[in-house]
Amino acid sequence: MKESSLFMSIQPALVVITGGLGGVGAATVARLQSHGLRVVILDRASASTTHLPAFYACDMTDLPSLQAVVAEMVTTHGVPDVWVNNAGVGQWGPFEVTIPDSERAEMAVNYHGSVNGIRAIAPYWQQQQRGHLIQVTSSSALF
Repeated sequence: MKESSLFMSIQPALVVITGGLGGVGAATVARLQSHGLRVVILDRASASTTHLPAFYACDMTDLPSLQAVVAEMVTTHGVPDVWVNNAGVGQWGPFEVTIPDSERAEMAVNYHGSVNGIRAIAPYWQQQQRGHLIQVTSSSALF
């Protein structure tokens, strides 16, 4: 399926992207918006977010806080058609030079944050009996 056909088949979708302020997330936001999709960004707070019409600061590792953010987002924008779990953290370099216990932060965001995202949106999707999940991971997780 051509990219344009794919985007046309899901319009006018509401897409939520976690970790949407930088890297792959920001590029995905720009691409989806260029195809006319409505996008809501969930990410850590940043001073540069005041220009974003649909941004919510959140901590993906804090389920009760994330659930409150999702409830507010749904009230304002509606239930998203697509949820993209993209938020992630990591360290680069040989294992012996990484900061001890850095894997705890990586597991908290990369694994538990993704699970929390699913837990936060699932009740809304169950209620409307539809929704699509995209799980982004990194090839750097392979060694």
